[in-house]
Amino acid sequence: MSSGLIAVVPARAGSKRLPGKNSIEVAGKSLIARAVFAALGCQEIDRVFVDTDSPALRDIAREAGAEVPYLRPAHLAADDATTAATILHLLEYLRIKENYSPEAVVTLQPTSPLRSALDVKTVVAKWKEIPQRPAASVCRPLQSPRDLLLRTQFGEWIRLAPDCDYTEIMFEDGSVYVTPVSYLREKCLIFRPEDGEVAEIPPLHGIDVDEPFQLEVARALAAWTTH
Repeated sequence: MSSGLIAVVPARAGSKRLPGKNSIEVAGKSLIARAVFAALGCQEIDRVFVDTDSPALRDIAREAGAEVPYLRPAHLAADDATTAATILHLLEYLRIKENYSPEAVVTLQPTSPLRSALDVKTVVAKWKEIPQRPAASVCRPLQSPRDLLLRTQFGEWIRLAPDCDYTEIMFEDGSVYVTPVSYLREKCLIFRPEDGEVAEIPPLHGIDVDEPFQLEVARALAAWTTH
């Protein structure tokens, strides 16, 4: 059976820079729950899964309303395991256990806590324009690309690309991806810019929590937007 869209929230337990980050709360909700709620708020998505190796995260995900049919096997919980590989494992599980194969997968990293259901819908709408190609969320850089400096092999600092036209430069924020299953199986990737399309979301929605200071920024913005 083939049908529509599923969402997958990949949530490995291990994190060296921000331990336990997927269960950390922003505005009273864990990062993993916020990702699940964003997926559930998009009516185009038929089912929402969380892929994790952690019993504790499994319980949080189920309480938020996601399906967690199994705990991720050890070889897919290692540092070198890719998101694409974990999703392919889920797709194979669904094919064997349920004879179910979706048309495309929406990947929502839990480390983008300010992403909204509307952002998800925006990327899904872009994907629907050319459903054979993957789509990703992007946002305008918070800093001007003209201010980016690069240290050369000689130890000198130079402007990265001073003469470029920056009107179309975007930041791939990692908050929303839509990947056709056929592309995922062929490339073992969820997105590659030269293969896909992009949809712009608000810059503050694209904040990625991977360091303690980014967590504090996300918490401050979440508190500000709720008042």
